[in-house]
Amino acid sequence: MTTLVLLQILYDTAQFLSSAAQVLPLFILAASYMADKKKSGDAAQALPLLLRTMGYLWIAGPIAIIATFALVPANLAAHGYSWQIPGLSHPALLPYTAATGLWLCALPLIFLAQGSLGKKRIVLPLVCLALLFFAQNAVLVWPFAGLPEGLSRADALIAVLKNAEHTFFFSLFPCGLTLLGLLLWTKKAAGLSENKAVRKVLAATAAIGAFPKVISDLGTLTGYFFREGHMPPPLVLLALHTGAILAIILCLAGIFFAEKTQPFLLRLTAGLVLAYCLLPAIQILCQ
Repeated sequence: MTTLVLLQILYDTAQFLSSAAQVLPLFILAASYMADKKKSGDAAQALPLLLRTMGYLWIAGPIAIIATFALVPANLAAHGYSWQIPGLSHPALLPYTAATGLWLCALPLIFLAQGSLGKKRIVLPLVCLALLFFAQNAVLVWPFAGLPEGLSRADALIAVLKNAEHTFFFSLFPCGLTLLGLLLWTKKAAGLSENKAVRKVLAATAAIGAFPKVISDLGTLTGYFFREGHMPPPLVLLALHTGAILAIILCLAGIFFAEKTQPFLLRLTAGLVLAYCLLPAIQILCQ
């Protein structure tokens, strides 16, 4: 059970950070445009920090995929079952191997972007990175084992792309929160933390990324609320996650409208994010 809980914590933390990394290329593109075309000193100051952050967060991508794979035998072992690991080319594992391959392809592009800082050629590796990160969201849910009965390949492709789009858009939520955290704990970002426009942009980005998922999840929960019987554990976890996201959005609203940086609000937001990541592990312990 201890191994399962630790793996769950590792997965949820790595998944949050890897999601933040997925939309960082878009942030860097925007900052590069502001520094080059608008001559923004804040954007120029933020660029090296953003590029280094993307490099550090890249590590979370493969870790999240490995942890996802490791959770299966750990979960079975916790309930007294065993599982023989198939080959990496097995259809059940192809989503993970393909996604890991795309994350590995992203590493040289990150180095290329870091080496192109201040130059126009930085745009190409950043665009390729954004496309790679979008593609890994798609391959993780692609039905490599075979299409469901009655579903054409075109319909499956549309469904997978829609899912990848929603996942990619939600990545704005962890990305905005991660960059807000940098404003508080990174000394090199101290000048940016007092910039009201920077705080507003990051808080608004995180909140906007969360809204579609919150609305969708509230609809799901409302439908089950009016049914008889107990709510199943996955929906209990969904309700807790939704509540945590709503609390985080309230904190983001406070950060957005505050005249000055409020360390208390930033720390409260960080605590809620930590709770958000720990909820699945806590649910395992409570079972």
